Parts: sequence; C-alpha cells; structure tokens
Amino acid sequence: MLWLILIIFLWLLLDNLFGDTVAIRIVLSLLAVVLVYLISPHLKGLLIILVVLGIGLVIKKFVKNKPVTIKVMTFIGVVLCTTGTILFLTLDFQKMELQKILKSYGHENAVIVKSLINDRKNMRDYEILFEELNNVDYDMLLQMAGEIEEARQSWQEHNVFANIWYYCGEDKYNFNLKDRKVDKNYREVYNDYLNSESYLEDIELDRKLAEEEREMDSLYGDKYPEIGMPEAALEYTKLGPPNRIERSRDFYSKRPSVRFTVYYWDETPEHGQWSVYVSYGGWDSNLKKMITYLEGKVTSITYFDEDGYHEVS
Repeated sequence: MLWLILIIFLWLLLDNLFGDTVAIRIVLSLLAVVLVYLISPHLKGLLIILVVLGIGLVIKKFVKNKPVTIKVMTFIGVVLCTTGTILFLTLDFQKMELQKILKSYGHENAVIVKSLINDRKNMRDYEILFEELNNVDYDMLLQMAGEIEEARQSWQEHNVFANIWYYCGEDKYNFNLKDRKVDKNYREVYNDYLNSESYLEDIELDRKLAEEEREMDSLYGDKYPEIGMPEAALEYTKLGPPNRIERSRDFYSKRPSVRFTVYYWDETPEHGQWSVYVSYGGWDSNLKKMITYLEGKVTSITYFDEDGYHEVS
C-alpha cells in the first residue's frame, strides 16, 4: 500500500511538472503501470486490461478537434508506448534469465516449460528439458545449478516463487548443491562431497566437538558425579559412559519440570554400583513456583563403596 501511495505521489509530481499534454500524461501513466508491475508482478493480468481500456479511451478523445498531423503523431506514439508496455508486462523475465544461464553453459537447446502453481501467489514451476546429459561434466552441471539456484532465490525479492526441475528424456535429475551430489532417478551418479560446503561444516563440527570433549574432560575427568553437575558431564567423569539410561515414562510428552532420567553404572573393581538421577526442572522455594532448568542437572545420587550404600540429594 505504501508503494502505491508513493507511485501516485510521483505521478502527480511529474504530471504537474511535465503534463502539459494528454500524450505526456499517457506516457507517465504507462511508466506508473510498469512500476506497479515491478513491485507486484502477480497483478500482470489486471494491469494489461487497464492499459488496453485506457488506450481505447485516450484514442477516442484524441480523434476530436485535433489537426490530422497531431492525431497521427499522437496515435503512433501512444501505440508504440502501449505496445512496449504490454510486451514488457507479458515477458517472462525469469525464463529469460534461465535461458541466459543455460546458454552460458552450452545448453542453448534446452527447453524450458513453465506451469503456474498458484497465479495469485505468483508461484510457478520451471521444467528444464535437456537434449542429452550422458557425457556431461557433472562439476560444471553443479556450477550451473548453483547459478540457477541463486537466480531463483533472487526472484523472491520481487515476490516470484518458483521450483526448478531438471529432466533429460525420461530421466529426472536432482542436485544437492550443499553436498555436491547429483542424483539421476533418485540414484547417485556423482559425489564430490570432499569439496562441498557440508564437508567443511562437518570438519568444523568435529573440531568443536573435540574441543568441547577436551574441555569437559579437563573439568570433570577427575571427579565422580556430584549434585548440580550438568547432565552432559556425566560420561566424562571417572565412571565413564553409563551402562544404561532410563527415561521417565512419556518423557517427551510431559512438561520439562516433571521429566527425569536415571543413569546407571554397574559394579566394577574400581567402584560399586551407581545410579544418578537427572532432573529438568523443579520447585524453587524462593520464587515459590515450578521452574525449568536450561539443561538437565544431577539432583540425586545413590552408590555403593567399601563403606556400603550411600544416598545423596
């Protein structure tokens, strides 16, 4: 709505400065129509109808009480501007951009088929039909698909939402740009994962996990489970990974404040049996209400040693 108000304001300003003739006002109106289309492409059909009706009314007005020369010149000018405007409104700039990208990679013979999913919401499908891909360079094909994907995402800035599909005869191709993989009929035919964005992310994730493990080991490696210890630290204690873990019934369907998990360690020559109770919330006596913990923490411990049974809470 704000854009429409701005367009009307600019039209009035230009009309006040330059609109001495009806012809100039026509040109200004056509420019306004083009500007509206750039902002809201899904109004294309309505804009075309308005342009055609406007042309009819203008021509009817011009044929009255005007010299023949002015009539002819004005008519030619209006027809040219109108034709250009309608041509602009009917062009599929997304399809033209796809054709340009395909041509730059040597696929100028590829056919692009457009189908509307929801014209009102400006959603459409583009099917790219290749003639032959048997001896194709998959690395270049992935690069091309990456450019097409960048273009597709840029269209959303103009409220154009599209899906791109790739076919060669009866074969359907899918491109996983992040993993640098190509599937043909849902079977992998190319894998360049070691040079992919996902591989770099996995390397970084492994590095962070190793760093976290070293930090956790330095903080808890020489300790036994303690009250208040975070749940994530338990496997790094002297007890090592637990022998089994039991969660409360309907764990994920309950509120965090009533969930719990129990970690068990069997008896070994180094220690007796341990069970560690982890809570995710509880009663706060200061706030006088149930609260949820940011992460699970140890709230109760039972274990055996040379002195017998112990319970800590």
